[in-house]
Amino acid sequence: MKNRWLQGAAVLLVLTLASGCWSKKELNELALVVAMGVDKADNGFRISVQIVSPSQVAGKKSFGNRAPVVTYTMTGPTIPEALRRLSRVSPRRLYLSHVRILVFGEEVARAGLGDALDFLSRNRDMRTDFYVLVAKASQASEVLDIFTTIEPIPANKMFTSLQMTSKLWGSGEAIRLDDLLERITSPGYEPVITGIRIVGDPEGGMSQRNVNRIVPEAMAKFEGLGLIKKDKLIGWLNDEESRYASFILNQVKTSALHMPCSNGRISLEVIRSSSSIKFTGVRDDKLNYRVTIKVEADVGTIECDLDMTKTQTLAALEQQARKQLQADFQQTIRHVQKQYGVDIFGFGQELHQRSPRLWKQYERDWASVFAQADASVEVEFHIRRIGTIVQPMQKEVVQ
Repeated sequence: MKNRWLQGAAVLLVLTLASGCWSKKELNELALVVAMGVDKADNGFRISVQIVSPSQVAGKKSFGNRAPVVTYTMTGPTIPEALRRLSRVSPRRLYLSHVRILVFGEEVARAGLGDALDFLSRNRDMRTDFYVLVAKASQASEVLDIFTTIEPIPANKMFTSLQMTSKLWGSGEAIRLDDLLERITSPGYEPVITGIRIVGDPEGGMSQRNVNRIVPEAMAKFEGLGLIKKDKLIGWLNDEESRYASFILNQVKTSALHMPCSNGRISLEVIRSSSSIKFTGVRDDKLNYRVTIKVEADVGTIECDLDMTKTQTLAALEQQARKQLQADFQQTIRHVQKQYGVDIFGFGQELHQRSPRLWKQYERDWASVFAQADASVEVEFHIRRIGTIVQPMQKEVVQ
């Protein structure tokens, strides 16, 4: 009897081990989706998926002049149905775990991202660490169809370019899906999404000849920040406003600035930047905040006749930069307050953390409270290095 029990237990153990590969997915049966576009359609949504062509990117023998990716598009009343309908054109099962870029058409973004975000956050096959963009004045499908140079896979090009522009210029925010979801659901801190626009001839950009030219016929260019209220796109900041907003949001790592001088310009290369926002109290029935931004920069070029050997010259340049940036940051905050009334800076979140009682008092009418809040901007600006030459070249030439 005891032996039978042992035999039965051994059989059960073997059966549990044998079931370990029931859900296996062979690589040659999957279509690796690297980018996804969501547009509005008459009957719901139009979904575009950019799929890697294995034979063209595997590093072995390729087949002629085929594109490195293929884009399939399908419509449906819901996103899951549209994705399932793509099986009518895709020879392999869509695998969404490698998505790097998600692009929303502007029409979808203005109508509301809620339905799309519900699917994306609920789907167990998708990670939430990909970047989110909005196609500015165009369809998401058009952005995905542009052939790209240097980096042959358009999704990878957009992914790395967004990282580079965020790191080197500072006007684009590389927001991931999980960050977007957190900002949308967090009270007092609305999200921004980087816009992407097709520059040039879209039809030419959708042809492979686009990568055979020194100057491409069309390119996908990052442009501005889209302001999101609840889950709807309500407007755009231009490139300069987006950069100043990124400074305030503590998103700028390095960048470049310029100031006018007597007969030219002075350029400054930002090497470090940090910012903080602090709630300071209530005065005259208005919430008051102090925005502190610290910037360190090196001198890039000098087109003026300045004596850089004098400490007074550097002090004057720092003071000029401080005043200019203070005015630009103040103007950006006021523009967002008066024009849109969307708290993209996190004033509400700061109030919630500092004074939960006051936040509870103002939360229901936060948009109008934010629009009336007073924000004083303090800028600390320091020039660290003037370069490998001391005097301006213009001064040396004159001498």
